[in-house]
Amino acid sequence: PLDEPASQDASRRGSPIGSALEVVGPPGVGKTTWAMQMAISERLEHMMHTMQLCMDQYGTVDDAPTPPTSPRTLMDSLDVDLEPWCAEVVLVDTEGSIAPVRLLSMTRAAITQRHVSTAQRYAHCDGVDADVQHANERAVLRGIRLVRGTTLGELMAFAGIGASTVLKVPGLPPRTSLLIIDTLSFFTYAHAMPINATREQRKAREDAIQCIVRSLTTLRDSQIPEQYRNTVVVTMKLSSRRGTDAA
Repeated sequence: PLDEPASQDASRRGSPIGSALEVVGPPGVGKTTWAMQMAISERLEHMMHTMQLCMDQYGTVDDAPTPPTSPRTLMDSLDVDLEPWCAEVVLVDTEGSIAPVRLLSMTRAAITQRHVSTAQRYAHCDGVDADVQHANERAVLRGIRLVRGTTLGELMAFAGIGASTVLKVPGLPPRTSLLIIDTLSFFTYAHAMPINATREQRKAREDAIQCIVRSLTTLRDSQIPEQYRNTVVVTMKLSSRRGTDAA
């Protein structure tokens, strides 16, 4: 349960850095909702962890730095002191089913009393005014990059740009810890091809899929330093055979 401290529940360790997870199911089963929940949880837990590290560094409230002479809010503190250290999430939407308002409502539901208490203690320790609920919502959403892909070519290009991150070429945001692609099969499954597709068209589709797979594999490659590795999650729709088409 998300409202229990992590030390009391060893099962809440998440996916190891550099792991890959494929979630497969029929339309409407909840893959997109689960992907959004995972993105929110990743960002939220990183924020809470960073807040706790800051409070541990301060020691006690008496040891906390002297508040600035000009009024400062919790949102200001999160932007200046925490944001440079918090991980970010990239969420790729291929179907257009992830609306920002939906992310906001799910973020509000994900923030529990434990998160509110941690933010309140951090605000008190840092000597800032706290509109905790609003500040937490804003900070979570700030670290979730929503990408809308509309074609297989765009998805392939994005995956390639992302893979360039491990070569220290600008790609994903520098603190990205989790990449989620929902739904990868939207552009790649066999039924997306015209019934009378030529051999060249099918070959191009297969080449594009292999290019995406290679790019995603690069992001989680165990041979690169851990700080450059990402956890990769993709969701896929189930499909069935139709004539001679592959599933």
